[in-house]
Amino acid sequence: MKARVAGWQRLGLPLGTIAAFVALAVDVRWGGILTAFERRHLTQPPPAPRLLRWTTRLGERKVAGPLVLLAAVATRASDREPLRRPAVRFVVTVGGRALTARAVHRSRPPRTWWQETPSGFSFPSRHVTWIGLAAHEAVNSLPEGIRRWARVGEVATVGAVGFSRLRLGVHWPTDVIGALLWGQCSERGTRWVENRIAGKRRP
Repeated sequence: MKARVAGWQRLGLPLGTIAAFVALAVDVRWGGILTAFERRHLTQPPPAPRLLRWTTRLGERKVAGPLVLLAAVATRASDREPLRRPAVRFVVTVGGRALTARAVHRSRPPRTWWQETPSGFSFPSRHVTWIGLAAHEAVNSLPEGIRRWARVGEVATVGAVGFSRLRLGVHWPTDVIGALLWGQCSERGTRWVENRIAGKRRP
C-alpha cells in the first residue's frame, strides 16, 4: 500500500506538468485569458541585436538535430543506455509538438513585428522545443558528477533561445512557455513509462 502511495506521489509532478500544458494549449486555442492579455498588452519589440540573431540559430533543426544524435550516441557509450530510449524521447518530443501545433493552429504575432521569416504555427515554439531536447540530451551524455553544474548551462541556453524568439517578434510568450512545459511533459512521461517497463521486467 505504501509503495502504491509513493508511486502516485512520484507521478504527481508529471501529471501536474501535463495538466498545465493542456490548460495552456486550451487557452491558446480558444482565446482564453492569457491569450487575450498578450494580444491586448504586448507591443512590437525593438530591433534585436545581432547576437540574438545568432542565438536563435541554436534552436534550428539543422543545428539542434545533429546535437541530439551525437548526445544520444555518447550517452549510449558512457552509460550503456539503449539507443531506443533517446529515440523514443525524440519521437515523443518532436512529434508531439508538431501534432499540438496543428491542433492548436495558432497564428504568429503581427507580421510587422517579424525580424526574421518564421514557418509553421506558433504554439508551442519549435526552436525552444528543439534546443530544449538537444541541451537535455547533451547534459545526459556527460559524466554524472558534472551533470548538476551542466544543468545551469542547459537552462541558460534554452532561456536564451526562448528570449531571442520573443525579441525577434516571431512568438508570443505563451509559445515559449508551452514549449518548456511540453519538454518537461515528454521527458518525465517517457521516463515514467521506461521505469514502469523496467519494473515489470524484474524477476
